Amino acid sequence: MVLFEPAAGSTFEELEQKYETLSLIQKGGNGAVYGGIRKADGLVVAIKHIPKNCVRMCRLINAYLVPLEVVLMQQVGGRQGIISLLDWYSLEREIVLVMERPVPCMDLFDYIYGKGQMEEAEAKNILKQLVDAASTMDAANIFHRDIKLENVLVNSSGEVPRVWIIDLGNGCFGTTSVHTHFFGTADLAPPEVAACGEYMANPTTVWQLGNLLYEILHCAPFQPEEFFPERQIDARLSHTCQDVLSACLTRDPDARATLSQLQRHPWFH
Repeated sequence: MVLFEPAAGSTFEELEQKYETLSLIQKGGNGAVYGGIRKADGLVVAIKHIPKNCVRMCRLINAYLVPLEVVLMQQVGGRQGIISLLDWYSLEREIVLVMERPVPCMDLFDYIYGKGQMEEAEAKNILKQLVDAASTMDAANIFHRDIKLENVLVNSSGEVPRVWIIDLGNGCFGTTSVHTHFFGTADLAPPEVAACGEYMANPTTVWQLGNLLYEILHCAPFQPEEFFPERQIDARLSHTCQDVLSACLTRDPDARATLSQLQRHPWFH
């Protein structure tokens, strides 16, 4: 457990003094993300504004109420494949998170649909990084709950693309708990949510990684009603790749692969 780091400030002037806000990157129902620059050294950052009525809070041991997303990021941000939290501000009507922003970068959705169907070797490299990042969160008792193309950043400037998981806004603690209320993208809820109203972290994360892998390999969203029961997988893919997809996209959560099993899968070795 890392020590909690308090807010960097509580006024917009304090934020403005340290960071320059640039153009809008993304806007959604729970806030907006802007590009930015740290004035002291020119570091490129992402600045996320979240209305306080959209923020889930966490009570720390010292009895302070703190945004849950902040606590989660302070636990795992900056570790393997997970974006870093640099600062946060508690303003009158919103919470502001300042995060690292790799340059150049784009989200995995734009990366995939901009270049078209991904080759298996590149998909393997990306998924391996995401499985390792998800395992890091799992070991820290953190459940992301919304792993999808839009929540993965890609830097393709090197010989091999590097990726980071972002947006822990739907995350929580409790990787061994049974969860009953689903947070995140409804289409990415695993089958057990509809079947029995309960789900767990590891099988849900693996299901979402399978969805993501299917989409980057087929350049089309995963559609369960079309995939089952014949398992419609592109025949051009290697048998080990097809096996990873089948192991992730299994209706029964008890029969689904675990994160540790994925890490050891022959496709990655």
